Amino acid sequence: MLNYIASGIFVFLIGSNTFPLFGKQRNLPFKAPGDEAQSYELHPGARLPTLLQLLNVGTPDQMKLSLGWVFALVAYALGRVFLRRNNSSLISAVLALVVGALTWRVGVPVQIEGSQLNLAFLLALLCAALFGTLMWRTATGYALRAVGLSPKAAEYGGISVAKNTVLAMTLAGMFAGLAGTHYVQGGALDSYRLKGNMPVNVGFDGIAVALMGQSTPLGVVASSALFGTIDTGGVDVSIKMTGLNRDIVTVLKALVVLFIAAGGFLSRRVTDPPAPVLLKAAGATGKAENAPVVPAAQEGAVNASGLPNVARSSEEKTREGGK
Repeated sequence: MLNYIASGIFVFLIGSNTFPLFGKQRNLPFKAPGDEAQSYELHPGARLPTLLQLLNVGTPDQMKLSLGWVFALVAYALGRVFLRRNNSSLISAVLALVVGALTWRVGVPVQIEGSQLNLAFLLALLCAALFGTLMWRTATGYALRAVGLSPKAAEYGGISVAKNTVLAMTLAGMFAGLAGTHYVQGGALDSYRLKGNMPVNVGFDGIAVALMGQSTPLGVVASSALFGTIDTGGVDVSIKMTGLNRDIVTVLKALVVLFIAAGGFLSRRVTDPPAPVLLKAAGATGKAENAPVVPAAQEGAVNASGLPNVARSSEEKTREGGK
């Protein structure tokens, strides 16, 4: 709900040069001259370079795309495969950096024009890696996941729900702000400035991307690439095929969300089928609906009656052990 407040402040800052306050006209230094709501252009030193500029090892007239990053990835993968040490990740990373530095000047000629793919793409991948490390390799990430899965259980375990909720929203806001660097500092809107016609549906697309990616960094990266391909394809289709409505892209996105959400309406037997041990127990007792649910790791823990060894008192287990 704070999006509307932020949008209002944004329009206020770049929509006019002056505003009235206590009977006087105050000046705003952000709006550029003209009728369009936009700011002044960023200083060249504050602009993000394109990937073609970063990876070009040739001349401006003859562009050559560096292959050093490809050799670095191959070296890292081989290091992880053949090194059998505890610190294999660190050694592989150092090996990849060395190989990438030595082969950076090796390039292949390319002919690409008009690409606005900039450094923000690499920043997004780096943020996904850092977020994955935070969520699955630290105690803070464990607390965030616990609060997200079950706030009451997390609070019972001594985790502050309010603190982690604020932290999650803060991280989300930071990532959303970094996403804006692609449009402003990366020049994705054909100019390096804030504009009043900034895309407003990207945040809602992020919900669909998170759903499809199962809220995991790798899944989000893959699903965002798919949605980006759909958006780009929709632009090309609207240009080359005038008889096709561009809203078909929105329909495709909506279908993706509906198919993902359909899992909540399907039977549990389809989305979460029982383990084989439960099927055997149900066949032996004829009470499939009352069979207790146990994890696959406890499939071997079956008592004499054919049912899993769960939900029984310690006295019953002791008597069976004595027998």
